[in-house]
Amino acid sequence: MTAVTDYQKLLKEKYGAKYEGKEFYSYVFLAPEQYGVEDDVIRFIKNNPGAEFESLVAFVDTVIPDIEVVDEEVEDEEFDE
Repeated sequence: MTAVTDYQKLLKEKYGAKYEGKEFYSYVFLAPEQYGVEDDVIRFIKNNPGAEFESLVAFVDTVIPDIEVVDEEVEDEEFDE
């Protein structure tokens, strides 16, 4: 198991009791580390101490790059032609 990062500790302290296990919590907990934007999100949390969780989710959405979901079956069919 991976060690908990400083960002994840801060997130748990600020929002964990109320939001852990709720929709989007895992996304906000894991995605910033995976995309290397933890410092941006830490800065947001510290600069907006009264921010609601929904505002944090919206901010994370702005710093995470768009992800293209590819249907593997369609992709395989294109190569078979």
